[in-house]
Amino acid sequence: MSEATGRRLTGAAAIAAAVALTVEVPLYFVYPGPPPDANVLARLLVGIIALAFLIVFVTSFRELVKRVNPAYEWAASLAFSTGLVYATITLVSMGLEAAR
Repeated sequence: MSEATGRRLTGAAAIAAAVALTVEVPLYFVYPGPPPDANVLARLLVGIIALAFLIVFVTSFRELVKRVNPAYEWAASLAFSTGLVYATITLVSMGLEAAR
C-alpha cells in the first residue's frame, strides 16, 4: 500500500469513527425512562461500527507513523495499544448491555 493510500485510509477511518460515535451518543438520551429494545439495538450496532472504524484508524495510524518516521514507532505502538484496549473494553460493556 502506498503512503497516499495509507493517509486516505487513516483519514477516512477517523472521520467515519467520529461520525458514528457522534450518532451513537444522542441515542442514550432520547427516552426519559427505559428505552425500547429497538433503541438499544440501534445504539449498540452503531457503536460496534464506530469501534470497528476506530480499530482500522489506530492500525493504519500506527503503520503510517512507522513508515514516515521510524523513530516515533514507540508512540505509534502506544496509541495502537491504547486504542485496542479501549475498543476491547467498550465492546465487552456493549455485550453486557445487550444481554440485559
